[in-house]
Amino acid sequence: MAKATDKERDIHRSVLSGDDIAFARFCDEYYELIYEKVLTFNKAVFNEYETLIIDVVTDTFLNYFRYPARYDPEKQTLERFLIMDAEGDLKNAWEKYKRQTKKLIRSVELEEKNGNSIVDEELDPINNLINKENIEILYKKLKILFTSNTDIEIAQLMLAGERRSSEYAKLLEIEGRPPEEQKLEIKKQKDRIDKIIRRKLRTNE
Repeated sequence: MAKATDKERDIHRSVLSGDDIAFARFCDEYYELIYEKVLTFNKAVFNEYETLIIDVVTDTFLNYFRYPARYDPEKQTLERFLIMDAEGDLKNAWEKYKRQTKKLIRSVELEEKNGNSIVDEELDPINNLINKENIEILYKKLKILFTSNTDIEIAQLMLAGERRSSEYAKLLEIEGRPPEEQKLEIKKQKDRIDKIIRRKLRTNE
């Protein structure tokens, strides 16, 4: 199996050393490349759930940056390591998505069979709260969960179903950064806020 190239070793050493610009350089070199290759191998997934591949590849990059020692340059190229990592996570995420979809469809079909009004039993506690609460009341609760106005505004965008990265980039004031770095930062902040909301919801159940 091919070992890491000189350029890959250089980037890997920078990431390991904690170089401030290592992550940006890493994303510039590999994000689009890895995304396109994973997409090529998984067109069926993209056609049904187009953002899943972006999420998985983003997580792969964040995980490598947080735990770079998992990669051994003597065993494989960095490109192959990232693709294999993303492919494994995508397979698990895709299987989970299909299970959740089937469960939701069965729930709806059962409601219809019993003559009841169709109520989507969402698997997501955030969506459960949205279904139960007036949106204005929900936004008031966000002010209790978060002390930062930026966090509140990001949470509002998430709950409103906003998917455009440009809207989140404006709030985070990162519009001047490279697109790949923006995506990773937005994903990190959205995950953080999502976890806070979920944790609070479970605590209050």
